[in-house]
Amino acid sequence: MRRLIAVAALLVALARPAAAADPVNAAVQVDRTSINIGDRIALAVIVTADPGYIVNDPTIAREIGSFEVVQTQDVKKTVQGSQVRYTYRYQITAWTLGDLVLPSIAVPYVGPNGSTGTAQTDEVAIKVTSVVRAGEDASDIKPLKPQLDLVEPPWTLISRIAVGVAAAIVVTLVVALVLWLLLRRRGTLFVEERLTPVQRALRELAALAEQKLPEQGRTAEHYERLC
Repeated sequence: MRRLIAVAALLVALARPAAAADPVNAAVQVDRTSINIGDRIALAVIVTADPGYIVNDPTIAREIGSFEVVQTQDVKKTVQGSQVRYTYRYQITAWTLGDLVLPSIAVPYVGPNGSTGTAQTDEVAIKVTSVVRAGEDASDIKPLKPQLDLVEPPWTLISRIAVGVAAAIVVTLVVALVLWLLLRRRGTLFVEERLTPVQRALRELAALAEQKLPEQGRTAEHYERLC
């Protein structure tokens, strides 16, 4: 029996240096392992890497097992001796009661020679309890009431309809005015295009006669325009 214990101890001792010899290691830390449902947990994924290894962000989506990720903070990078330390911080919560397990989180990395690997964190047991403690009377906790249907007063509805009708009338009048101006301009141009050269000359003479320049002592200007 003693020999078996000694062999087991030797195997454990040999396994520890092997684990520490990994070029990239990942660990997880939580500020508490027991919460009420909906409470937040501060989660930190700490990664240490040897020089030359490129560490990617942990493989974390919107959910980690039964836990929801509600906040993600910027990564913090520090140097400790010959290793680089990356700290990834999150805020997580759970909406399921019971003894839950925060699953292992994968941290991919790339080595100096281009080889890829993944560092895994350990699982963490977390207990989620109800806000109602055992023995407490929850009968006074009333369920949520349905949303009330607000009845709109008649005068409010009438005023809204009147404003809508007035706006529609104004828009219609503006459109009609623009169309009328366009049609009027086109009609004037069309009439001018239909006049013959003689008719245009007579029209200009009539316009010049209406100015009555000789009566104003502007005879020279009158004949200048006439020519």
